[in-house]
Amino acid sequence: MNFIKKHFHMILLWICVFLSLVNLINCWLFKINLILLSENQILYIYSSLAQVIGALLGLTIAGYSMIDSKMKSLAEEDTTITDYVEDIRQDYYISLMYIIILSIINIVFCLLVIATYDNNLLTVTPFFMTESIIIFSFIMIELIKFVCY
Repeated sequence: MNFIKKHFHMILLWICVFLSLVNLINCWLFKINLILLSENQILYIYSSLAQVIGALLGLTIAGYSMIDSKMKSLAEEDTTITDYVEDIRQDYYISLMYIIILSIINIVFCLLVIATYDNNLLTVTPFFMTESIIIFSFIMIELIKFVCY
């Protein structure tokens, strides 16, 4: 359990890279499309997804600022937990950076899907569609870890 806790971000990153490579190979070579969406569905899903990610990112940053200031005040009041609080603050900061970076990448991918939706024959559109969903899943995993930790 300690190994997973210590290397959680690296494990998550390698899984994301692996799934992205599988997605790229599928979109480039095999072109297997299990779900076919209409133009309206693509526009609605990916514009909503970008909005949801932006809202979650804003709420996460606001929550982090409140938690961080509360932990600072706790560490100043009780010097026996200073080291523990600093470790937790560092873990929260690293998680927040992963959430911010993945969210920005995912919003850009959603916008690319919206920009290229009418050219469904391109290789990049299905790649960005699937990649947006993969990254959104990893954002949700990271957010759950961020909130429950």
